[in-house]
Amino acid sequence: MTRGLGWAMEGLLAMNRMYPDTIYLDYAEKMAKQLEERQNDDGSWSFIFDEDAEEVGISEKGTALWSLLFYQLYEATGKSAYLQAVHKALLWCLENQYTGPDTEAIGGIVGSTPASMVGIR
Repeated sequence: MTRGLGWAMEGLLAMNRMYPDTIYLDYAEKMAKQLEERQNDDGSWSFIFDEDAEEVGISEKGTALWSLLFYQLYEATGKSAYLQAVHKALLWCLENQYTGPDTEAIGGIVGSTPASMVGIR
C-alpha cells in the first residue's frame, strides 16, 4: 500500500535526522525512486503503488502523505526532482478537495477506493 510505505519512509527520514551522513538517506532515496517512477501523471499515486489506479483506486491519504515525505527528502538532499513530485502531488490534492455544503468536511480530500470504501474527512 502506498500509504503504508510512507511510514517506512518516515522512519528512514527520522533516522537520517538523528544520524546524518549514514546509510539511511541512501535507503530513503532508493525508496523514493520507486515511488517517483510510479507517480501518476495527475500527481496522485495508486492505492497499491505499483498497480494501475483504474484497478486498485487512488491513494488519497498516500498522495497527501507522500507530498510531505518528498518535501522532507527535498529538504535533506536539495534535489529538485523531489520538489517536482511534491508540486504534482499537492496540485492533485488541491484539485480534489471537498468544497461542498458540509462545513466539517471542507478541505478534506474526497476518496473512494476498493479497499477503503468512502471517506472525505
